Amino acid sequence: LLLLIPLGIAIMATVLSVFMGSLRGVLLPIASSLMAIVWTFAAMQLAGLSLNLLTVLLAPMLLAIGSVYALHVVSRFDEEMSLLRAKDAAVNRTGYGEASLNCLRHMAMPVAIAGATTIIGFAALLLTDVPAVFELGVLAMLGIASVTLISVTGVPAALILLPVPGSTGTGSAWRRLSHSADAMLSKLLLSLAKAIRKRNSTIVFACLLASICAVAALPKIVIDTDYLSYFEETDPVRIDFDAINDLLAGAVPLYLILEGGTEGGFREPEVLRQIEVLQERLNALPGMSRS
Repeated sequence: LLLLIPLGIAIMATVLSVFMGSLRGVLLPIASSLMAIVWTFAAMQLAGLSLNLLTVLLAPMLLAIGSVYALHVVSRFDEEMSLLRAKDAAVNRTGYGEASLNCLRHMAMPVAIAGATTIIGFAALLLTDVPAVFELGVLAMLGIASVTLISVTGVPAALILLPVPGSTGTGSAWRRLSHSADAMLSKLLLSLAKAIRKRNSTIVFACLLASICAVAALPKIVIDTDYLSYFEETDPVRIDFDAINDLLAGAVPLYLILEGGTEGGFREPEVLRQIEVLQERLNALPGMSRS
């Protein structure tokens, strides 16, 4: 977390600063996600849950997914402010409130639907019997619900309070850079749209072919629950694990309980021979150090 969250914030702030062209366009999407992350981890603590290999991914996941909701709201607010300024250059706080209200009229429903569908997607994880996966599903649903609520309540309220970037000064240079980046991206997307229009049948066929190939590859997926493979061979965890395997009976013991059936059954030669055969078969299994 100490690496993933700061790294995610840095990358996201860089991208947002280029395309949004304002400080609030950078801070509000990130702040809304961070607030939802704090709420989610607070709920985790109150519920007595601990971090595991799955729930540790909640923070960067919520940061990436949640910031998009607030980003749409901020972008729509900027559009509404541009429309108001076209009518009246000197827009006051009343105009900010009008722009925020118009923004919510257009964005509240799409953001709510996006949040609801994402929550439904994570709800599929609740069907599992694995506790770690179940916890990830519950906490992800809570996090998405939190960031959706913040995006349609806290973000519009903050937009009314924060100053709108002016058309002169340092902010103007920043916005010019943003407009240039936006123009380049729009030009690229327009070219892509023209290519799609000309070759729509080819693109649909290519997507179907790729989907068929993907479906054919699904049965070949290898299920791996060996957490040790997540570490490099030179990692101290791997080195210590291998040392225990070599010097002791193994780092992960498995206990097999045998029943003789009758009193003194394990003294019978035939039973002892069967145990010996079982031991040989166990020793032949891959990953078995000794028995």
